[in-house]
Order: sequence, then C-alpha cells, then structure tokens
Amino acid sequence: PTEFTVDATYCEVVSADAGKDIPIGRALDNCSAYILDDSGNLLPQGAVGELCLSGPQIAAGYWNLPEKTAAAFVEYKGQRMYRTGDRRRRAQHLPHRRPCEI
Repeated sequence: PTEFTVDATYCEVVSADAGKDIPIGRALDNCSAYILDDSGNLLPQGAVGELCLSGPQIAAGYWNLPEKTAAAFVEYKGQRMYRTGDRRRRAQHLPHRRPCEI
C-alpha cells in the first residue's frame, strides 16, 4: 500500500508453488506484519483478520484528513502501525521454503 512504501513483505516463490495460491509473504527486516482481530489481538495460524503493518517506512498519515489518519495509523506494542483494512489469512509454515506467515 502507498501508506507503507516501498515494500513491506516478501515471499520466495519456487517451482513447487506452480498452480498454488501464493502468500504475500513475511515482513521484511525491521518491519512487522500482523494479522489482528477486530479488538487488536494477534490471530493464530489459519485465522482470518486484518493485515496491519509497522516499520520505519510507514507514512505520517493522510494529507489534511486527521480523522482518517487517526483511524488508520495507531499505536500497537509501542510502535506506530498502519491498519490496511485488508483481510488476510495467517498461513501455515511451508516446508519447502522460508516461512511465509501471511
């Protein structure tokens, strides 16, 4: 998302992935990606919730939209976090490559 530029996640794709759903991956170094429920609780693997991102490249907010900024950019575990509004499933570990958590 443009609110969190340039990249937030990665996932190595290998030939064993052909024809399968490709996860968006795991957070880059010094970034965090969470799948949270509506109350802000971290969800277990397999659960569906909101994708939230934090890290040094997070935007300051929306230009001249303080209410929208306050709703989307929140504090979580002592970090500024962006609530994307996107629904994602927290994936299981995939043994043939590095773990893809989202």
